[in-house]
Amino acid sequence: SLSSQPSLKEIDENIPYFKVKVDELENLIRWARGVDVDNKNSSSSVRNDIFGDPLHSKPVAIDYGNGDIRILIGTNAGFLHMFKDDNVNNKVEESWAFIPSALFNILKPLRDKDSGKKYGMDGPISVYSKNESLVSDDDDSGTGIIDARKKEEVWAFAGMRRGGRNYYGFNITDPDDPKLKWTIQGGEGKFAKLGQTWSKPQVAFIRAFGDKPVLVFGGGYDENKDTGSGQDSVGNNVYIVDANNGNRLWSLLDDGNFNGKHSIAADVTLLDSDYDGYIDRIYAADTGGDIWRIDMPSDKTTDFSHHKFAELGVEADMRFFYKPLVARTMFSKVTIKGGETTRLDTPYDAIVIGSGKRTNPNDTKTSDQLFMIRDENTVTQSFKGIEPSVIKPADLMKMNDDPFGNTLDDLDGFTLVEAKLAKKKGWRYELAKGEKSLAAATVVGGVAYFTSFTPASESSTKNQCSLSGGGGALYAFHLHYGTKVYE
Repeated sequence: SLSSQPSLKEIDENIPYFKVKVDELENLIRWARGVDVDNKNSSSSVRNDIFGDPLHSKPVAIDYGNGDIRILIGTNAGFLHMFKDDNVNNKVEESWAFIPSALFNILKPLRDKDSGKKYGMDGPISVYSKNESLVSDDDDSGTGIIDARKKEEVWAFAGMRRGGRNYYGFNITDPDDPKLKWTIQGGEGKFAKLGQTWSKPQVAFIRAFGDKPVLVFGGGYDENKDTGSGQDSVGNNVYIVDANNGNRLWSLLDDGNFNGKHSIAADVTLLDSDYDGYIDRIYAADTGGDIWRIDMPSDKTTDFSHHKFAELGVEADMRFFYKPLVARTMFSKVTIKGGETTRLDTPYDAIVIGSGKRTNPNDTKTSDQLFMIRDENTVTQSFKGIEPSVIKPADLMKMNDDPFGNTLDDLDGFTLVEAKLAKKKGWRYELAKGEKSLAAATVVGGVAYFTSFTPASESSTKNQCSLSGGGGALYAFHLHYGTKVYE
């Protein structure tokens, strides 16, 4: 609110965070609130460019009932905003905005229009309602409407992405009176190894932590990967925290003796394999081309286990920035022996993912790939001491020559290819050099869809998602056979 500014006395202790002289502070705060302190707007006392760019932050809509629709979104001006969609008066108004002290120091450079990209609250947002009636986005389920008469408690959680290494929890039960519940400080205490907070804090229920909601997220991004491909010092982790207070309950690195070398920047994939309402399995993809599986088969964390499910970056510097999609399905495993063909219906969890350097979309040197990997260990269990073999690119059938599509008119030939695929662990499709997957894959009706981006040329501007032109493509593959459904 422009009208409710704190006094200098109230915020004096935070002056060092602003990196400005004391006599400049009041005007900087007023500028951040949207006041035209530099007199650049002749027709109003409000700046023309109050709203920062929401480069990666995805807006989340919340229905509080009785026509009260709110929207949460973060921007690179450093703020997390809530807006109200007022259908009666046909307008949208800002309810409030929050900026953490960790981002105070970007305000002066933004006001001075310093060169170089500034990042703020540009991370993922998730929302949770205690009685599970709230839909925060397409990953959740429920009615999507909060009954305001019941005073249902509503919480929101937000990361910073390139803006920093923190997560923030809010109580937004009253959308006009938000409360900061907690702050997770990356780089400190039990979160010393938390990298930049790219991974969405997903709400889950896990038996080992009772019936309270927890948040699950990847260990974050290590800026080391901006310029190199070696081992990371932060981010090689998966965290589970208490959604109510932000306390760490379990981490893959500290409690699971994890030996992964690369940061896990992507959202993790949560699976309730036995459909009992509790998450019991996690898949996590890292920036080194690896996919990890975590099993949580009981109500004891001592039974948790993890293993490297796939190592796909062994032939090239492939990186995963988006979560694996899991599609539970079945295929007919073909075996040919002594001239006799047998088929065995075999259930599997299809792990679908594409690689690509999201941090440098103009890269033209890497040969990225699209993958469908069969995880035939469909029962969640502890794999301590019995880890399955790690799946590598050589274990996957290459589909660029479309072996199934070329034998559609040859039943015997098609069956032979089926038998070859049965000996593999899935399939892969090699993209042209420079072409890369920059979004999560999806599966609809037995078809795996991927999108890709091909840069026009390598750009000297890197690590800020800066593009100099290029082209996009949509791929659609038969989930099991890997043949293109259409060009």
